[in-house]
Amino acid sequence: MIGQRLGSFNTSDDETMNFDMGLFRVRLESLISALGITDARFAELCGLTQAAVSQILAGKRKPSIETLDKIHMATGVSIDYLLGIKLGLKK
Repeated sequence: MIGQRLGSFNTSDDETMNFDMGLFRVRLESLISALGITDARFAELCGLTQAAVSQILAGKRKPSIETLDKIHMATGVSIDYLLGIKLGLKK
């Protein structure tokens, strides 16, 4: 199910997702701020550790597909938006 939502993203351990980590961090920080909660509360809401959220926000760790799904399920914000993926029809 997660793989279907992410389209061509591969979930194997030996491959990494390619996306703009800086944009992701900005959008994640904005999401936490818009919710009006602390990073610790956000981690709890999403079922993540505070350390994981801190490492992601500091750019020391890329989120896994499972982490992205937890954020999406807890907040309703699309994974595509968080990663900066623009979907559209080709003309």
